[in-house]
Amino acid sequence: MKVLMVNKFNYLQGGAERYFFELSDILKSKGHEVIPFCMQDKRNKPSEFSGYFVENIDYNRSLKSKGFSSLKLAFKFMYSFEAKNKISALIKKHKPDIAHLHNIYHQLSPSILHALKKHRIPVVMTVHDLKLVCPSYHLYCKGKVCERCKPNKFYHALLTRCVKESLIASILSCMEMYFHKMLKIYEKNVDIFIAPSKFYREKLIEFGFPGQKIVVLPYSIKLDEYRPEYSTSSDYYLYFGRLVEEKGLKTLIEAASRIKDYRLYIAGNGAKLDYFKSLALKIGAYNAEFLGKLDGDKLKEVVSGALFSVVPSQWYENNPLSIYESFALGRPVIASDIGGIPEFVDNKINGLLFDPNNSADLAKKINYLLSRPELRQSMGRAGRQKVETKASPRVHLEMLEGIYKRLLS
Repeated sequence: MKVLMVNKFNYLQGGAERYFFELSDILKSKGHEVIPFCMQDKRNKPSEFSGYFVENIDYNRSLKSKGFSSLKLAFKFMYSFEAKNKISALIKKHKPDIAHLHNIYHQLSPSILHALKKHRIPVVMTVHDLKLVCPSYHLYCKGKVCERCKPNKFYHALLTRCVKESLIASILSCMEMYFHKMLKIYEKNVDIFIAPSKFYREKLIEFGFPGQKIVVLPYSIKLDEYRPEYSTSSDYYLYFGRLVEEKGLKTLIEAASRIKDYRLYIAGNGAKLDYFKSLALKIGAYNAEFLGKLDGDKLKEVVSGALFSVVPSQWYENNPLSIYESFALGRPVIASDIGGIPEFVDNKINGLLFDPNNSADLAKKINYLLSRPELRQSMGRAGRQKVETKASPRVHLEMLEGIYKRLLS
């Protein structure tokens, strides 16, 4: 089977890209041909198909330098004819059987859906975030969960300036949402939406997406690349991921300031790095150490050595891959009881859940697990068993191939 794998980034940017690459490897290992379609970038993985990739556009930089004064650039943000034409040329030349979409917003745009339908290519789309229903991706605004735009009241993005705290970005995102909703471009042209959590499936239905088109399939992780360690004598616990507000780092740093005998390692980069460093000094969380962005074996080494990891998100998280990685390495997880997280973190079995935004509750849960080494081991084993049962490549591929074959038949 030839699978056209579509994502705007062809380098490791976040969880969506990690899954994009791992899924591509899993499909290739089973004899399927994978054809990527992405945006050009010097950080990209080498690809024989890069000649079809769209030109590089950094909308964040363009927003600052040009103010989006160019009408052409603004329209491309919503509907890219370049992407539509290039994916058409790729389809004509390489004739894929099915298309699997991931994050296509802005740099690729849903214009590619019209090209795929014109060439009668069945379309599957994994929903990694909530951009389909929210101008700012997260249903999150000014430190709180936000559902003001339900149903289809996207003008609230202008009133709150929730997109990058910018009026221009909020206007563009609002226009984009109304334009795509008017065309029903996703609803009409995506055959199956894959939600990695039941929560995301229910949320899409709440916002008007057809339930019969949405299936739940958790992420997968290549377990043979993760060797679990169930005991450790280290003196640190860990957060790893993007350093942005909605990930709940403020709550975690506040909790860490109450815990003096253990270190908090924070691995990752993001727009709020300097803010979180200043916050840690300001409130006396001197045990918080910022490691920068870690990948590959170095990240696995740090995760494996941690007493446990913490996922303190305060937005509607989907199904964070940091949980999968922690479990795969035999580490328990303390996580916010929000979004799709409690579908994977089973409270008091493979980890602990706490109230989002509640640093006192988080500190209580951290102290509880710090003082119970035997419980950490049993939770780590339960976590590993969870990913072996729910997220193994074999199980994931069987279910995904079933979705593909159903569309192809």
